[in-house]
Amino acid sequence: NSERYLRKIYRDLGISHGIVMGNRTLKLEDHHYPDFLSYCIGLDNSVWNILDLSLIEKHLKRRNCVGIKLYPSYLHFYIYDDSLEPLYRLAQRFDKPIAVHTGLTAGNSYTVPKYCEPQVMAKAAERFSQNRFVMCHFGEPMFREAAEVMKKFKNIATDLSGMLEGKMSKSSFSTSYIARLQDSLRSIGDWYRIMFGTDFPLANLKNYIEFTKLVVPSTELEKVFYSNAKRIYRLENFS
Repeated sequence: NSERYLRKIYRDLGISHGIVMGNRTLKLEDHHYPDFLSYCIGLDNSVWNILDLSLIEKHLKRRNCVGIKLYPSYLHFYIYDDSLEPLYRLAQRFDKPIAVHTGLTAGNSYTVPKYCEPQVMAKAAERFSQNRFVMCHFGEPMFREAAEVMKKFKNIATDLSGMLEGKMSKSSFSTSYIARLQDSLRSIGDWYRIMFGTDFPLANLKNYIEFTKLVVPSTELEKVFYSNAKRIYRLENFS
């Protein structure tokens, strides 16, 4: 997990750009990233109780800050709560999405499910309909529920991160798991709101590319691997 390693593996695997979930402080000087990475400003337990909207605004003004990341299941709040309206207005003003941790994800023993179920995303998307949301991890393992929410609310996109952990052989991928994920993704009927993602360094990047190719039709890979993220996170100014 170093810049040198990432430059090499990105080059080897043909990855042109990445988005970091920047979980540090809100200090601007704590968020310096190399030119091939953008970031979402992460609002985790280190900053949640002392949210400084003026500092968050300074991040959103940066070209390489492409959104906000929320962790409701770790911090025990509902993302549709009225108290979040000032934060959402800020994101709306800069036209940057709210990325939300959803689902249980691999090896995650600290989340409280009621705060990260896909239906929570639905309530937020309806309550704050002018905002754009990213359902991180596609509500894993609640794929069917996540798909139903996305079919109803067009202001929700998703990524496929956080489903694998460590390094795995292609033959070890669960066929039933892949089939269930495939069916749910297809049922949405809209491949323009689905993005590749990994949760690196928890997952092996090469494995994750192989995994994504198994669950996404070949005709839709360009969207999922590249153009959707470029549009949703406004990466037009990056190569």
